[in-house]
Amino acid sequence: MRYFLLICLSAGLSFPIVACSSKKENSVDTKPVAVETLVSATES
Repeated sequence: MRYFLLICLSAGLSFPIVACSSKKENSVDTKPVAVETLVSATES
């Protein structure tokens, strides 16, 4: 039972660290984002 708890704690700590790693893969075929202003106002 202790080994199971140790494995669960290890997995629970390692998965978020791996998911938030700074190494990101970018697709070569990405297109730039187009920004379109829908409404422009000076007062609400």
